[in-house]
Amino acid sequence: MEDFQLPTSDQPLPDKLQSASDQMLDEVLLTLKLERALTFAKIDGAWRVGSSHEVPTDDFWNMAPISLGILESAVNTKEVVLLMDAGSSDEFGARASVVLTGIRSVACAPYVGESGEVLALLYADNRIQTGAFSKDDGETLMELAAELGRRLTSVG
Repeated sequence: MEDFQLPTSDQPLPDKLQSASDQMLDEVLLTLKLERALTFAKIDGAWRVGSSHEVPTDDFWNMAPISLGILESAVNTKEVVLLMDAGSSDEFGARASVVLTGIRSVACAPYVGESGEVLALLYADNRIQTGAFSKDDGETLMELAAELGRRLTSVG
């Protein structure tokens, strides 16, 4: 898979943060029509996997069961990444991770903290259906990412 240029950690989230992450993922699952979803939090300068729905998390950063480039794009641009068909995307379509994971529709939203740094991410994809997420879904995911970030920073 591609190299992820951001620092990562295989450490789990602290219990209080894990609980907030789990609750937020439940809300995402109730809100969007998705196949898989993940939450991520930046703790002590490194990205950690928070909660997961239908995505294996064992050795996550090495096995990369999703396109890490999509996460990196959301962090770098501080904007939602919304792809109706990742395979035909000019930016992501040729990436080995997109081809190997078979993702079609993708939405990834960052939470930007008061410092201007991205502190949390919500990721959702669908490997079966193209166009699974609308522009409104992207906006909803941004709102949910903001709520995730607020919850994580309030309990952290």
